[in-house]
Amino acid sequence: MLRRSGGTVFCGSPESVVKQMKKVHAALGNGVFNMTMKIGDMPDAAVTRGMELFRDRVAPHVRDL
Repeated sequence: MLRRSGGTVFCGSPESVVKQMKKVHAALGNGVFNMTMKIGDMPDAAVTRGMELFRDRVAPHVRDL
């Protein structure tokens, strides 16, 4: 997880992203995560793969936060 003045970047394996999101939620108690999946000039195939991994391996674990 990278923290920048403009927000937080979740990165790593799906399992790591789940842990990062749960940690942020525990600290902030936020109700919504606003996600941007494409940053800069990332290839579309990489963005699509990331979205699929989020759908299949991250979202089921953070859906009820």
